Amino acid sequence: MSDQSFPFHDGSTALANAPGAWLGRLLGGVYARWCTKQMANDAATHFNLLCIKESP
Repeated sequence: MSDQSFPFHDGSTALANAPGAWLGRLLGGVYARWCTKQMANDAATHFNLLCIKESP
């Protein structure tokens, strides 16, 4: 593994300084909300189906 993949001493990585890093900061919250909503919906669907299958 190359040394470039490891974080620097201040915790940042070389990719954090990339020109597109601002895009990640701009859209990161939107993606996090979408991802969380997807996971919650998938879990609800999964457990709802389990309850339906186990019902007499």
